[in-house]
Amino acid sequence: MFKRILTILLLTVLTPMAYAATWSLSTWVKSPGGALQVENGALQVSANSKVFKSYTSSGVKTVKLFPNSGYTTTSVVYNGTTLTNPAQTSFAMSGPTAQSLYVTFTQLKYSISASVAGNVGGTVSPANIANISAGTVFTTPKVFTFTPAAFYKLDTITGIPATASQSPAVPLVGQQVTVTFPAGFTVTSNIVLVGTFSNENPIAKAGNSQSVIAGATVTLNGSGTLPGTAGISSYVWSQTSGPEVTLSHSATAIAGFTPTVAGSYNFSLTVMPGGSTASTTVTVFADANSLVVAQCQNCHSAAGVGVVSNVYGKWFSSGHKTKGVVCSQCHVGADTGGHPGLIRRDSVSETSFNYTESAGSGNYCITCHNPEIVTEFAASKHFIQAGAASCSYCHVGGVHNPNAACIDCHNPGNSQGLPWPPTGLEFHNEYSGTNRCTECHNQHSVVAGGCDGCHGAPPATASHLKHFGGAVSQAGYGDLRIAQDFTANSTGYIIGCGNCHPMDMAKHRNGVVDTELYNPQATVGSLKARNPASAGYVTGPQVITDDKGIPYTEGTCSNVYCHSYNDWTTTAAIPADDPNWQDKVVVTRNYKSTTWGGAALGCSGCHGNPTQTSYPANDGGAGDSHAWIDSWGYGNLHTFNMAADPVSCSYCHNDTVKQKSTFTRDGMDVTVLGDVPITDFSKHVNGSNDVAFDTQKPFIYYSSSQSEKVSMSLASATYAPATKTCSNVSCHMKETTVKWGTPYRVFYDNCDKCHGYGGP
Repeated sequence: MFKRILTILLLTVLTPMAYAATWSLSTWVKSPGGALQVENGALQVSANSKVFKSYTSSGVKTVKLFPNSGYTTTSVVYNGTTLTNPAQTSFAMSGPTAQSLYVTFTQLKYSISASVAGNVGGTVSPANIANISAGTVFTTPKVFTFTPAAFYKLDTITGIPATASQSPAVPLVGQQVTVTFPAGFTVTSNIVLVGTFSNENPIAKAGNSQSVIAGATVTLNGSGTLPGTAGISSYVWSQTSGPEVTLSHSATAIAGFTPTVAGSYNFSLTVMPGGSTASTTVTVFADANSLVVAQCQNCHSAAGVGVVSNVYGKWFSSGHKTKGVVCSQCHVGADTGGHPGLIRRDSVSETSFNYTESAGSGNYCITCHNPEIVTEFAASKHFIQAGAASCSYCHVGGVHNPNAACIDCHNPGNSQGLPWPPTGLEFHNEYSGTNRCTECHNQHSVVAGGCDGCHGAPPATASHLKHFGGAVSQAGYGDLRIAQDFTANSTGYIIGCGNCHPMDMAKHRNGVVDTELYNPQATVGSLKARNPASAGYVTGPQVITDDKGIPYTEGTCSNVYCHSYNDWTTTAAIPADDPNWQDKVVVTRNYKSTTWGGAALGCSGCHGNPTQTSYPANDGGAGDSHAWIDSWGYGNLHTFNMAADPVSCSYCHNDTVKQKSTFTRDGMDVTVLGDVPITDFSKHVNGSNDVAFDTQKPFIYYSSSQSEKVSMSLASATYAPATKTCSNVSCHMKETTVKWGTPYRVFYDNCDKCHGYGGP
């Protein structure tokens, strides 16, 4: 029992000691200039080397850093992680793992700098005394000297410490000023001195030297003159050497003259009060080439700069030389004249025509060229073709030789793979081998360069809008196409310009608005080819000018196919069932004159509504089954329809019109149809007769007694244009086929053809 109790007591006492939590803290001040402290222990400095302590408690131990005056903590290695220039001065360290903190202190360095505000009016020397250790005590004086430029004086110097001095305290014009830091001055921070100069009287500035071409107007610019606090009372320009010239506005800031002789011209500018003077030189060359050779090429050639790329040769063959644009007008540098500066391809933006942001300010294309080129090009097809908005895509020679011609790309068999003629614009063939494209197109924005570049397309005058309802891209001078050539279903007429105006491109832009309604060379089948030689236009009495200055008159068109219809007459009486009746029919084209800009035309404005023949000029409605007035004056055929509603246009001309016609009918059964809107203009005025049955809506027939309603379907009806034969038209009942225009006879056999009275 005693041994067991002793064992338990021993275990109770010994176990905590055997399992205590032990950890270590290593600290080190690696340089002079400060100390650290663990908890409230003694300060540890660099002389203590590395200090190692062990702890059996896992509680937090705070380590504090204390830089000396004039020193700063530049590095703390905290458990292996380096903290550079840390602001933290207290670190919490705790177990159970080993901890470490090493600190490095560095003495602060200060400087005394001096400058001139805006770099205007004077200089200062020295500009800087650097790397002064904190707490440094000068053993000898340090002096900064501010020197004014001519006509300037020092007004103030900011940043002077209380223990330094300025002399003289109130300087005069042109007087130097010193700031002295005496022996014994202690440096405890950075010091910044800034001197401000001013001029009481104006200081003349005559501008940089210039190189110009004889005959060019030269501007002498003294507007950079510094006015001073006294202001400027007068300017006086005078010539001091060179061929004599007459100065204009010589008593103003900006004077001018026009040299006619090559040579060196020198001028002086005097401003008052104070009489400050400045001079400038103008070198005049006989021509642009002489200027470039003297100013640029001689030196560049000798130095081998630009020789390989033939910069001079490219400039010489460019439009820049022709227009007298010389190198220095684009190569504008920051200096005052000797060398103008560089323009590199990588320093300018070919999308904005200006310097890139990193290259600073200067001169580039945008200075002389219209800045709208930038946006025009970005909106054009050239932008898409280039892949990147780069001027050099077209101007292959670069800025030194920016010659480009439309025909370089827009020509038959071109290397760009462009279609020629442009798709749907075949009339452009007239431009092959020339550079006349820019007569109609803006070369930088081909999108905006259609027919509407000079006039509306169509012009918003008179009847143009009715004749042409297509897009600008569908218009073209000499173009004979119509709506059906563009689409199978059109909501408006698209009558190409060449149908009413000349086909010959030489007559385009000739100062005259030509009207040409007949041309024997017109394409067979075109509307123009369908006009007779007598087709013409007689101008109206008054000349009207549209919104783009194009003159026109509201004249009269006559003998034009578009405003005409066929008229059928017979040469002799036609017996019933005459097999040769067609030999007795004569077809004549009937033309209606129309006034350009007149009131809108309905169906009867170009043809009858319905087209109609009458006895005795036509015997039996031969050739035309729309309507016929017989020998007693009664109306017959389709518009009579056995005294029922007339057969509306939409039942047989369904591709052109869809709406059923209204009608009026007099006591003699003569019927007049109401106008209906055209549904598809591709099928109207296209040189062919549209016969298309309405296979959807049934034809409703009322018997003569008006007591019986019959619905007849045209779903199976067909028409053969070659024979003008209708088949399976339910209106004809048992007459399964019928030829259009067959003479009408009120005889039993005619009735029998439909009703089959004599048949089974």
